[in-house]
Amino acid sequence: MPLAVSTLNPGDIISGKYRLVEELGRGSYGVVFRAIQLGIEREVALKTLLPKAVVQGDEGQRFEREARLVSRLTHPNIITLFDYGEHEGVLYMVMEFIEGRSLGELIKQEAPLPAPKVRALVYQMLDALQYAHDQGVVHRDLKPENIWIIRSHSMQHGTEELVKILDFGIAKVMQRDAHNGSPLDTLTQTGFVLGTPQYMSPENITGDPVTHQADLYAMGLMIFEMLTGKHAFVGATPNAVMVSHLCDDPPTLAPELGAAAWQRGIDMCLVKQPDERVESARELRAILEHDETNTARPPVVAEHDATRRPATWAIALALFLIASLLIVMIVKDEPTRPVSEPIASVVPSAPIAAQPVEPIVVEEPDEMHFEDEDVAVRLDATKLKRDPSASEDGEQSDTQTRPATREPDAVTTRRPDKLDETAAAPRERVKLSITSLPESARVTLDGRPIGTTPLVYSVARSEAGLKVGFSLIGYRDADTDVVPSEDRSIEVRLEKGRLQLRP
Repeated sequence: MPLAVSTLNPGDIISGKYRLVEELGRGSYGVVFRAIQLGIEREVALKTLLPKAVVQGDEGQRFEREARLVSRLTHPNIITLFDYGEHEGVLYMVMEFIEGRSLGELIKQEAPLPAPKVRALVYQMLDALQYAHDQGVVHRDLKPENIWIIRSHSMQHGTEELVKILDFGIAKVMQRDAHNGSPLDTLTQTGFVLGTPQYMSPENITGDPVTHQADLYAMGLMIFEMLTGKHAFVGATPNAVMVSHLCDDPPTLAPELGAAAWQRGIDMCLVKQPDERVESARELRAILEHDETNTARPPVVAEHDATRRPATWAIALALFLIASLLIVMIVKDEPTRPVSEPIASVVPSAPIAAQPVEPIVVEEPDEMHFEDEDVAVRLDATKLKRDPSASEDGEQSDTQTRPATREPDAVTTRRPDKLDETAAAPRERVKLSITSLPESARVTLDGRPIGTTPLVYSVARSEAGLKVGFSLIGYRDADTDVVPSEDRSIEVRLEKGRLQLRP
């Protein structure tokens, strides 16, 4: 679609329907006007595309995509789109006009914010995101400047603060455009990125597929900023900020902020690997609602809570009696055990432990070359920790310190009449020695995380093939097939990806 390069000014009539009144603001690519919809005299916000953006590539297509996406979203916490179109070669969209201030302004003026206020705002943001994600829409550029807070009045609630999420300018439908380029490629080639470095997720930075979990990553960043008044990841340059996202651990809240739920929610949002983050906005809200210290949120009492207490106490009493009965039965079965020994120690909760597994030593990864020397040093010094969810016996571990286990012999927790042949004759196991160049790559076995290289992993001997996958930020993903018929060594050399930084 050919686009003109003329600009619009207050007083202009757009498509015979809207009269521009005043300019409200402008960014790198768009101008927002306050306008009047002729005929019904409704006050609206009209957003146009700057000519600068028109001549720099696909901004026109992205602008139209924004309009189409927003038109699908109808939610009280998402800006309402009334109309969009083209006027004399200039693209525009018409939205509800709101008066208030951005979350960014609120943070600058009042942060750190009190926990109840943060909770009220965050819950609205999460409700809006859950709705958008259910529609298959990812925002991709969530930041305080795109969150507006307005005053809402109602007879039921009086005056309250209402959140509005706006500017889905680089949002995308999740099931499409799976192979997008790296924002760092764009930065290298044209000097700008699609997104704000302070709030970009690691996968957005490295050019990997972006899902709804990128929005949850941004939520963790904004929650931290609201509670502390500080950015979670900082750097002297945009490049350094992006590297901090890739390399640094999530920040820790000060103890005086109270609720452990805040820290737990932030930690689960800011996991580097998107598939290991909190699953959804709904789940994040559930985490935040579970306030163990009861310091950030007053308890919510249901309307008929008094009638439920007897049932609650009855359940608790029943559980206590059952636990007491089990303890008595255990003590009765072990009459010769010294009284001073803890009762819990007589209950075998896991197979007999073998010698503890030696910790995996992660050597210095191969040097990654960048024109920004400080950035290169940061990435070169990064060591990814071993995946705590994996153990050496091919099973998921329940704790981070679980030792390796051997197959049980005659000991079993099942009744003898329930034993089968596989329990009586454990399958023989083989070892997979897995390494990569560079090291510290995340390893999956048939899609399940098992740790980081180098590692030795035990699996049942089999003639069936397994797929071993490797991923490391800054390198292209790789995989290889292996048949675990005997002990095998697997070594993969990873190819450097698109991660090219410039100062």
